[in-house]
Amino acid sequence: MVASTRIDNAALFAVLSSLADNKQALGRRYAYWCNGAPALEAAVAAAAMAQDELGHARTLYPLLADFAQSEVQPEQIEPMTRTLHYHLTTLDSEFRSWTDFVATNFLLDTMLTTFFEAAQDASYEPLC
Repeated sequence: MVASTRIDNAALFAVLSSLADNKQALGRRYAYWCNGAPALEAAVAAAAMAQDELGHARTLYPLLADFAQSEVQPEQIEPMTRTLHYHLTTLDSEFRSWTDFVATNFLLDTMLTTFFEAAQDASYEPLC
């Protein structure tokens, strides 16, 4: 993409970075429970949820390349080379129990879903 066509909006870049990082971190936390869930059905659900969150992150990270801010540190648009992470610090720690998994899903996933629903009227097309 040509630099002159890049979007120069630091706030939107930060929001997208945060959304992608939270989805990535959440997916990794869910993935851990694919083997540690209390029942086979719960493990299958955890795997599907992890795949869903990681897929959302993989969709969001490439959007960062459309922003002028990505020119300063191009490595920050790839999940594997990022050194800046804008996710909730609670996702830095492993869930201590299945209850933590369920509570995080209820609170954090609900919050992220609400955000995406609110973004349906955004002027930034990829969020619509």
